[in-house]
Amino acid sequence: MAAGILASLFYSQFHLSHDNSWYLIATRRFMEGARLYVDIVEINPPLAFYLTVPGLALADALGLSDKAGYVTYATALATLANLWAGSIVKRAKLDRWSSISLWIAAPVMTLLLPISEYGQREHLMLAFTLPYFWAAMLGDRVRLSRAEQFAIGIAATLGFALKPYFYLAPFALALLEIGRRRSLASAFTIANLTIAAATLAYVAFIVARHPEYLADIVPIANTVYQSFGLEMWRRFAQPALLALLFLVAVFWLRREAFDDVAVTILIVALGFTANYFVQFKGWNYHILPTAAYLLLSLIWLAPKIARLLREKIALAVLLMLAAFGTLGQQLIRGPYNSWSVQSFAQFVERPSMTILVMSTNVSAAFPLVNEVDGRWASRYPAQWLIPGAVVALDRADCQKDPDLCARIAAVASRARRDLVDDLVRYSPQLVFIDERQQKSYFEGLPFDYAAFLAEDPRFVDTWAGYDRIGMTSGYGVYRRRSAASSAPAE
Repeated sequence: MAAGILASLFYSQFHLSHDNSWYLIATRRFMEGARLYVDIVEINPPLAFYLTVPGLALADALGLSDKAGYVTYATALATLANLWAGSIVKRAKLDRWSSISLWIAAPVMTLLLPISEYGQREHLMLAFTLPYFWAAMLGDRVRLSRAEQFAIGIAATLGFALKPYFYLAPFALALLEIGRRRSLASAFTIANLTIAAATLAYVAFIVARHPEYLADIVPIANTVYQSFGLEMWRRFAQPALLALLFLVAVFWLRREAFDDVAVTILIVALGFTANYFVQFKGWNYHILPTAAYLLLSLIWLAPKIARLLREKIALAVLLMLAAFGTLGQQLIRGPYNSWSVQSFAQFVERPSMTILVMSTNVSAAFPLVNEVDGRWASRYPAQWLIPGAVVALDRADCQKDPDLCARIAAVASRARRDLVDDLVRYSPQLVFIDERQQKSYFEGLPFDYAAFLAEDPRFVDTWAGYDRIGMTSGYGVYRRRSAASSAPAE
């Protein structure tokens, strides 16, 4: 509880990450009646919005800012998960040091390790699934009632369903249990059956309540979203991946030190590593679950192989490198720090200004809009349709596959139409345009927003009412002229 209170006070002082900040803006609109995947266009399934609602409701109830309310909510979820996991540990038949290891690990994984990704979907997933993995790790050491197993399954579903890739970890765990017990039936636990049933219910809910997601967003994402991500070498250059190799090396050299709990934790870490490679964008928060369970492995193993470490310097070095690759990687990053707030806020003259950022980077617009108390002038968090379409058209052979090129061109046309629609609808007072020669995710291809949008005559007419007032961090800054200043002189 003390750790939770300290975390809430600590993280409230810093910016939320750009993704979280976007979800606060978008979910507030959703609560006010905007339609998901129509008025708000987002690539992720709807659960992320629904799980943001309680944080905003808490902010309203306590009179807090949306950021403070969400931080308090995320911390409360993590703290409840830690208490629940601690209750499972207390009932397990463990020695003193093993119990201490798990008591230490839970708050480190949910309150400290996500220091730069606090409140991110991966962070929420770690909290919601903590009791599930704790119960799976301890297995026959602890007895859980059917009601508690059902509750664990419901909570875990709220975590795994945030992204379909997250299910790779429990799937890996189920395969491990089948292999251990030589029985398919071992995978059909109450918790797993609950997860399966709740997931099917969630899919049915999406079909019924948000059909646009499956009919519209998923096909577009399959067409153009592959262009998003860091450079290939940076996707592999993750310290946590090296830490995993070091830990596997320790397992190979001293397999006898790995009891069934340690093996289970390692398999979960491998499942989340598969999750990272399936997404394969290279972003830090995608590797966070792997880092969390690698760190848990180290905490669990430390008291058990202390004597071996004294005898084998190589093992000690491997474990220290693994520890640095997990906890060190995240702590060095520190709390989230927004470059766009530092660069763009100077142009925001007053609260409630309507702001549009034409960029493929979510971080260019958020948390800037939140921090300056602005109003966001788009249905998108960033122009994620455009680079995928531009790159795909450049790669495609339109003579051989005209249908593919027609689909890609339709996506580009939609992106242009939506962006101009929002420009006309919201009439933003400030517009920041990415004018860098090397724009993110275009893979070196040249791109000019003004030239792209000028194919729509409405843009030319609307843009005539804007003046360029500055340049910062490679972004041109434009301000809409007031009606008085734009009126012709008599």
